Amino acid sequence: RWIYQVGNHTVAKTVFMVQTANTTVVAYQNTGHQAITLRLNPLFVHRDYHSLFHQSDSFNYHLDRADFRLKLYAHFGAEPLHWAFSTGVFIENRAW
Repeated sequence: RWIYQVGNHTVAKTVFMVQTANTTVVAYQNTGHQAITLRLNPLFVHRDYHSLFHQSDSFNYHLDRADFRLKLYAHFGAEPLHWAFSTGVFIENRAW
């Protein structure tokens, strides 16, 4: 667990993996006394941890949206990456 503090604002971050599942959970909790807005910029890269990645036209990412859930496909026929969040909005930005 990591604790971040800026002025009077405090946020706790917890990261864990679900046993027997290919799932990682990253949870943020406002542990301060004032409301905050948290802006996250996830980088989704469809590769294994042994590989490097560079911009490629063969990765034409497709995104399916449903409420607070996303399914990201790196290319046609690829297994999707599932992403869920409890509140907020996802704004797509394909800047490389």
